[in-house]
Amino acid sequence: TRETAHYGALLSSPREGTGTTITILHNTSAVHAVPTFVNFVSSSIKQAVSGPGSGISVTNNPLPRTKTEAFDRLVNGLVDLVSTFVIIIAFSWIPATIVAYVVREREDHHNSKHQQLIS
Repeated sequence: TRETAHYGALLSSPREGTGTTITILHNTSAVHAVPTFVNFVSSSIKQAVSGPGSGISVTNNPLPRTKTEAFDRLVNGLVDLVSTFVIIIAFSWIPATIVAYVVREREDHHNSKHQQLIS
């Protein structure tokens, strides 16, 4: 799924004196991208040295959320909900204004439609 996807790339560049330098280009919104790509690099090096059947496995367990983080998540959800309602109310005024004008046009005492047809 999209929530569990990790986007990134590995850049391998040879350097004189130090050997090959590997640069990890990762998406910072994926929290576990760096350990995943470090594991990928380590497994690739181990497979190159020991053969294709070998590999390294990594387990990464995040720390539980603090009370502040949980509260911030709740507040952000409420702000999103309220701003959604504000936008819905704002966009409902536009058609209501147009409809009110059309309804007023049909009233007999305004008679502006009749005046436009005559002129």
